[in-house]
Amino acid sequence: MVIQKLLSSLSNKNKRLFCLIGIYLVALESLLLSFSFIGIQPKSSAEIIDTHFVKLIGSIDSLENKVSENRPVAQKQFYYTLSRKNYKYIEAVVEYVSPFFAKYYINGPPLKKHDIENGNKVFEPHGFQLIESFFFTGDTSLSKEEIVYEIKLLKESIIQTRKKYKSVVPRNEQYFDMVQMELVRIISLNINGYDCAITKENIKESTYVFDGMAEILEGIKEVRMKSPSLPVFKKLISDSKKYLFLNKEYETFNRLYFIINYVKPLYSLLHKIRSELKLSNTPVNYAINFNESNLFGEAFFNRHFFSVNIADSANIKPQAELGKNLFFDPLLSGNNKRACASCHQPQFAFSDTIAKNQEYNQTGQLKRNTPSLLNVMYQKNFFYDGRSLQLEDQVSDVLHAKNEMNSMPEEVIKKLKQSDDYKHLFKKAFKGQRDTAITFYGVLKAISEFEKTLTSMNSKFDKYLNGNKNALDQNAINGYNIFSGKALCGSCHFLPLFNGLVPPVFNDNEFEVIGTLAGPDIKEVDSDSGRVLITKKNIHTFSFKTPGIRNIEATFPYMHNGAFRTIDQVIEFYNKGGGSVAKQKINHQTLPFDSLQLSPKEKDEIKSFLMSLSDNSYKNIAPKKLPQINDPVLNKRKIGGEY
Repeated sequence: MVIQKLLSSLSNKNKRLFCLIGIYLVALESLLLSFSFIGIQPKSSAEIIDTHFVKLIGSIDSLENKVSENRPVAQKQFYYTLSRKNYKYIEAVVEYVSPFFAKYYINGPPLKKHDIENGNKVFEPHGFQLIESFFFTGDTSLSKEEIVYEIKLLKESIIQTRKKYKSVVPRNEQYFDMVQMELVRIISLNINGYDCAITKENIKESTYVFDGMAEILEGIKEVRMKSPSLPVFKKLISDSKKYLFLNKEYETFNRLYFIINYVKPLYSLLHKIRSELKLSNTPVNYAINFNESNLFGEAFFNRHFFSVNIADSANIKPQAELGKNLFFDPLLSGNNKRACASCHQPQFAFSDTIAKNQEYNQTGQLKRNTPSLLNVMYQKNFFYDGRSLQLEDQVSDVLHAKNEMNSMPEEVIKKLKQSDDYKHLFKKAFKGQRDTAITFYGVLKAISEFEKTLTSMNSKFDKYLNGNKNALDQNAINGYNIFSGKALCGSCHFLPLFNGLVPPVFNDNEFEVIGTLAGPDIKEVDSDSGRVLITKKNIHTFSFKTPGIRNIEATFPYMHNGAFRTIDQVIEFYNKGGGSVAKQKINHQTLPFDSLQLSPKEKDEIKSFLMSLSDNSYKNIAPKKLPQINDPVLNKRKIGGEY
């Protein structure tokens, strides 16, 4: 109406001019809208990630310049922190695309490393965590030129990782793999002091990780267009960041609350979005089972990942049943008096209560303490020195050892073939396979399958993680937060397994030099030199595999030599700085040398948490009777052995 009145008051010439201006305005508006539309086109995940790679390389370059120019330490710290921030945005990508570079050259612990699969090479420490020590501790062990070299090496590692990423071009399901694995990395490594150990900026850095995860998912067109759960996911990401921002003090951070109320729901939402898009799983044998939506569910781990012969999966249950009989049967020993269960006793979480058990001939002691077999399937190295890489080899080693079982394969097979019961069990376990007849491989395979059934993931702590708020008292909750924070225990005993298998890939077992003493009141390091006997590398002198601590209440005495009788003694050993209290010097100690300065209350709270890891479901597992043998003397053998 207003425009009509305006037009009626104008001359024809002015009317034409007015209309022409209107046409131009409409055209201009359309043009602006088109440019606006082009400007707000969402970037793809690939574009977002590459932008962060460029930013990361640029910030590392700036750090290099500040060091080269001898700028004040505050400037170096600023650009180091900025580089860490830019790295955390794409940590999920770097760790997924190039785990080797991530571990050895980008963000691994600042320690010398050696893995048997990499041959004889010992890797010197490199990457962020090494560089951090020069800017935040006053470490002057390297010259300016050497620090510049380390920064250049870090930058080149990022450049090579970027090239690899751009050549891979991940599929949508792989981006989901990255993000889900990163959530596991956050709760088991990032907020537990595994990196950023000096500045203790772990909690703050996690906000950048959440930003990066959100950007990666929003960069997937199908997620933006087809997922009704995306807004819920974004809201939870925002809430998670707020919680991190408001509670960023490393030592007081309530890790359990954060895990249960933010990370666990995020993991479930990722699974839901993945289902909404009907994305299939990546055809890779990962440790994580991406079909499981519960971060702490029974099916979270992919059982086949931890088995060497993953194709040999027929008749697993009857094989395990056969293995159970063999495990408790002293028939497998040279004198028919000793069984696997002689040392690995169910009532003590498949360990024993002796510092070092008897040798086969009962005239001396074995070299090391008996480790628990619970959750043994979730390992990649066996024995304290890690000399065996598969469970069947571990069983074979014990059976052959003259000071343990003193068996010969042919003798074992000869005795088993005297039993109609065992013939039936073997036939059932290896039906249709070459091992229908009794063989030594069948013995090893059956025992290993039984040992894989010895899982313990139903403790009070697990029940708390899965929704039972009454399962833990406040002391145990505080204890976990100290365990994974101030005390740094969680940087070696990783959630959720609490052994040394590093999440989220679970393919790398930690070996630590902690300087275990010969006894709680002895200031001498135990004489057992550990893994160096296997690798012949000096960095492994006094190095031992990080064991699992579930059911620690039942597995006393502790350490590879059984030196400590109580949990309190173990806690105090770590509180004092491990072997640093010993008279002799310990090279390559991986444990902090200084005291943790734990108060008596904090020590008690850690103990309360450790006690919450007990799970008694394994105790009544022994067979009621052993298979009959066509030999009246052998039929008198004792279930579980005599000694």
